[in-house]
Amino acid sequence: MAGREREHDKRGRSKPQMRSLESNWRKVKTYVAWQHMKSRCFRRSDPAFKDYGGRGITVCRRWLKFKNFFFDMGLPPTCTHSLDRIDNDGSYSKKNCRWATPLQQSRNSRSAMKTHCINGHEYTPANTYRKPTGARNCRICLRANDLRRQPRKKAWIDGRWVYGT
Repeated sequence: MAGREREHDKRGRSKPQMRSLESNWRKVKTYVAWQHMKSRCFRRSDPAFKDYGGRGITVCRRWLKFKNFFFDMGLPPTCTHSLDRIDNDGSYSKKNCRWATPLQQSRNSRSAMKTHCINGHEYTPANTYRKPTGARNCRICLRANDLRRQPRKKAWIDGRWVYGT
């Protein structure tokens, strides 16, 4: 080893150690996703139970063991990917799950299937603004909010300030 320098990070870990840490966070993320999936479907005390287990969404029998879940799903491609059901009304199973980006997740949510905004305006291509995250906004509502936020215009007329609307 004399004469051969190894690359280290700020904490003094060598490259192989850094690679193992990277795979560890992915394994931990997979395990946490598995735990949360089961909790949402089976624990009545989970805040999300009403949207999952309360709607009849379950976990396939095979995935009740982490080893099988991990074998079917593998590791998430990046740290931003999370577990996603392709069919929102379907249960958790190999055929209905994938690792998805936040953008894919937002486009596959139940709220993304709505046809009208909260104020009743229809989501049409001309009336829909998509944020970079994938979330939709109604252009009519955005314009109304912008008008409310604009400062009132004023002018100096006859020696005093006159505010317009």
